[in-house]
This record gives sequence, structure tokens and C-alpha cells, in this order.
Amino acid sequence: GRFFKKVIVHEIAQVTSWNVKEDVKHLILNAETRLNAYLKFHLGLNSSLMMPGNYARCLFDKNNEVHILSLLPQERREVLREILVRFRFLRKIYRSSWPMKEFANEIPRYKEEAVAMGKLLIKHFEYVQWPNYLHKIIEHPQEIIQQADGPQTLGALSGEGLEGGNK
Repeated sequence: GRFFKKVIVHEIAQVTSWNVKEDVKHLILNAETRLNAYLKFHLGLNSSLMMPGNYARCLFDKNNEVHILSLLPQERREVLREILVRFRFLRKIYRSSWPMKEFANEIPRYKEEAVAMGKLLIKHFEYVQWPNYLHKIIEHPQEIIQQADGPQTLGALSGEGLEGGNK
């Protein structure tokens, strides 16, 4: 959720390049404040009071998509909408405890949807760094899910799982 929020904030601030010569921190902070105020007014979400996972679920819910995208410049809305649709498809599979049982007929489509989403991110949002978790859900899940002796779910590879392994 944090990754997509960062993309949305940068789009609102219109800071969409690595080659920025001026200090843009104030633009990004203003855009984040604007996003939070807008979400609080229109959706009743208060980001400072919510757990990150709950906030992300609310933020990227299909019913809230119109509100989120209305803050972006017109020419960027459709691309982000397509990415969010693909992300929701991927998310329901990689968050499942038993994806091979629950989504057996959708597993073959996972890889092509993931690659298409990755290509859209690279083409239109090249300025945002990908977190390790996003790389995992795009690049490796189909192999992990279909592994006979593996975890067969990506929950084991989540950020929390990695953090638990470090302790």
C-alpha cells in the first residue's frame, strides 16, 4: 500500500522525474497533506489513526478508486486505473492461504498480469523505486505457488515474514 500511496502523492505533486533540479520535498509534503485531507473528507479515512494494512485496503478498494484518481492529472488517471485493476487481481491470489485450491483456473493468468503491471509501472512511473515485496509479487509468485514442496502461498514471503526472519 505504501508504494502506491507514494506513486499517488508524487503524481498529485507532479514530481514525476528523477532529474529534478529543485527541492521538491515541500511539494510532496503538500500533496500528501492534500491527499489525506481529501480522503478524510470524502471517505472518512484518517491515515494517522489507521494501521497501514487497513489503510491500504480502504485506499485501493474498487469503490474508492474514483475518489483517489480524481486527484491525479487527467492524462495519468487511466494508466493508474489499469495498474490498480491488475494489482487487485494479483493481490487476491498472493494474499490467499491456498491459491492453488481457491484460484486454480486464474493461476496461469497471474504471470501475464504481473508482467503487464510491471511493464506499465516501468513505462509510466519510472521515477518510483520498487520495494522488495513488489518485486516478489510480480516476479516470483507463480513458481512459489506451484512448487510442490514450497509454501504455496506468498504470505510466507511478506515483509512481516522477512522481518520475523531477521530477528
